[in-house]
Amino acid sequence: MSAGLTPEKLEELLGDPADPANPFGYAAAVAHDEANDAPEHLYELLRETGFHLNYLPRQWGGAFESFDRSLTLVRAAARRDVRIMPGTMFSIIAATCLQLHGTTAQQERVARILRDGGAVAFALTEADHGSDLLAGQVRLDGAGLLHGEKWLVGNGLRAQAVYVVARTGPRGPGAFTSFLLDLTDGSLDEDDLVRLPAPPITGMRGIDLATLRFDALPVPWDAQVGKEGEGLEVAIRAQQAVRLMSVAGSLGIADTALRLALGFAAERRFGRTTLAATPHTARE
Repeated sequence: MSAGLTPEKLEELLGDPADPANPFGYAAAVAHDEANDAPEHLYELLRETGFHLNYLPRQWGGAFESFDRSLTLVRAAARRDVRIMPGTMFSIIAATCLQLHGTTAQQERVARILRDGGAVAFALTEADHGSDLLAGQVRLDGAGLLHGEKWLVGNGLRAQAVYVVARTGPRGPGAFTSFLLDLTDGSLDEDDLVRLPAPPITGMRGIDLATLRFDALPVPWDAQVGKEGEGLEVAIRAQQAVRLMSVAGSLGIADTALRLALGFAAERRFGRTTLAATPHTARE
């Protein structure tokens, strides 16, 4: 269905957002937010339409045509609940990195996971350093063992694979290399990988953010993505596409805010008229 998916069809599929009984309406979104849980039923419905394929390239079995189309679709869905972005498209960061410098085998593995509705986590930031990426301490030692802890890893709890940017050199931007850790093929011992839910956050609640702790995790020789020392460069390049797509979520929020404000002004009585018909409110 994804090829024929339009914002209008999405709106029709999701029903009246103002209906308090609609599981895909505003009331349901607020209830999920207050309960700090994820709207899994909404994610599942969108996956059934192929919505999650709209950031994957055609050669990966995806439905991406242009940023315009994908942005418009995400914007329409995000009007209901902005968590559809992390819920169905968090893997865009890792996928973009793999498109830039992954091997054919790595790309095929990731494409298969994502086509099936799975997730690939992107592990870059660390709690002690935040956006100071050059200070990252997660490292791969000379014996091929991964040590350290990544923080706020999107899809970290449910991911079938993890794209990790780790230190392999002493200093500078060339001191980091990327690795694709497949958690399902039996090559990694998950006893050496601890997945912990991230502390509660404000903003989008009930989303899959995790802390990943690597305790001397053996990394297979073929897990390296691209050249040694280019991990940080590629991660930053990939952010350009990711941030563009993320704009759609913000626009969806603004659309809903505008809908609610205009609806209130049009219906709210103020004296003998509606609020929207008063000169001051109309000007505002």
